[in-house]
Amino acid sequence: MKIRIISAIIMLLILVPIILLGGVYYTIFGSILGIMALWELERLEKNIPHYMKFISYILCLGLILYNYNNLNYLDSFNYLIVAGLFLIYS
Repeated sequence: MKIRIISAIIMLLILVPIILLGGVYYTIFGSILGIMALWELERLEKNIPHYMKFISYILCLGLILYNYNNLNYLDSFNYLIVAGLFLIYS
């Protein structure tokens, strides 16, 4: 329990300034979190072929780069890339 409290405090010390700065910093941090979440998802499933992992990273990076200049993700959200990611893992 002590480790969780310490890690939560460290995460808050990192997250709060990024949220307050906003803009590009928030976008980059969100992109890094998205890639880390994809990595965690791939670690859960042991028998994913390497080419499918590669394709999922390319699709994730494509989504990040497609939306990088537009800070309002919901207006330009490319649902085809997200649907491709879901089809890979289903």
